[in-house]
Amino acid sequence: MSSKPVVSIIVPVYNIEQYLDECIRSLVQQTYQNIEIILVDDGSTDASSDICDSYAKKYKHVKVRHQKNKGVSSARNAGIKAAKGEWIIFADGDDEMSSDAVDTLVNTAIKTEADCVSGNFVSYSDSHAVSVVSTSPEKIVLVDREEALKNLLYQRQIANAPFAKLYKADCIRKVRFSESITAAEDLQFNYFALKNVQKVAIIDTIVYLYRRREGSAINASFTRKRMSGLEATESIMQDVKQNNRLMLAAKNRFFMEAVFIGIQILFSSVYKKEYKRCKAIIKRYCIDVARDRESPLAYRLIAVVAIINVDIALMVVRLRSLRGRNES
Repeated sequence: MSSKPVVSIIVPVYNIEQYLDECIRSLVQQTYQNIEIILVDDGSTDASSDICDSYAKKYKHVKVRHQKNKGVSSARNAGIKAAKGEWIIFADGDDEMSSDAVDTLVNTAIKTEADCVSGNFVSYSDSHAVSVVSTSPEKIVLVDREEALKNLLYQRQIANAPFAKLYKADCIRKVRFSESITAAEDLQFNYFALKNVQKVAIIDTIVYLYRRREGSAINASFTRKRMSGLEATESIMQDVKQNNRLMLAAKNRFFMEAVFIGIQILFSSVYKKEYKRCKAIIKRYCIDVARDRESPLAYRLIAVVAIINVDIALMVVRLRSLRGRNES
């Protein structure tokens, strides 16, 4: 690896004029200089498109691609196709990166010879702004491919989201975000991306600032499209049939996806069919999860209650979720 490899930062953009300037500024002000910033305007109808173009005129390493509105996955895929860098980073247009994030991630990759570096992130809201300057990692954990996949599926150390990560471009050139799945597509992408790595470096350094806001996809109210999260996690289960050592981890993730959806439609009279499907999945895999010693304790407790009664298990999880939201 060269000492200063080119890093492509891919940013999907859609109607985020209020936040976009802060995001792009955090990228053009990176201490690491050998970068290209690819802004993919996904058919914005506000000033986002003009903001992208203005930065491209001002900075040679900022490139803009305009396309009709096809969704965030399509925008990210367009960015992957256009990327020229040896390494790739994803950022969302309403978030920010710490000023030396790319430096930190690249230096870790060089030091460890890892194919992917997974950094830490902090979430914030407009009413509780934060400012973070990353430093050299205090702790670096190196894991092989199988352990990385387990960490992803058990939701420990490696988050579902593609942000706060540095990917070797060769490992994801042929991997794409599913454009037919609108939930857990990032988990699915990371699963198939990590299948191509030899080792992953996990660092505790905060390199990314994730903005929680009303109206974002993650905070949107439930629609039937959310059920595609089951399709994403089930596709992973189908793939791991070739690797029994990962099967329990995949069952855990499929189980928890059904739980996450189930608590959203627990008392719905509209989504009875969807709720029934979630219950069936939870019922089928609760014993496996309860017996799995690698499963997080919270998952196992949910599974134990679900063995007795799935509805009660979901009620408990929903109440705890609402309480946590009110306290945050």
